[in-house]
Amino acid sequence: LGLSLGLIGLAIAFGRKPKGAARRSVVSERERLTARRETLFAELVAVERQARSGATTATPERRKDLVGKLEGVYQQLAALDEQRAP
Repeated sequence: LGLSLGLIGLAIAFGRKPKGAARRSVVSERERLTARRETLFAELVAVERQARSGATTATPERRKDLVGKLEGVYQQLAALDEQRAP
């Protein structure tokens, strides 16, 4: 009976969401990634507009680079979401 109660108590204690510094670091990392995503997306929009207007010829390489970086940011955001999930 004592062992069962101990295991239940440990499950409750370790099953909680992180508090304090650990939680703040996850939130700040998410904010940093969100800001990076917005910046990259704005750059991608600018490259697409330039390509449609015919202003520059080097847009396919730049577009591919931006899309790759965006994919990386989305993967990092998904990994953070998985860490936060109960």
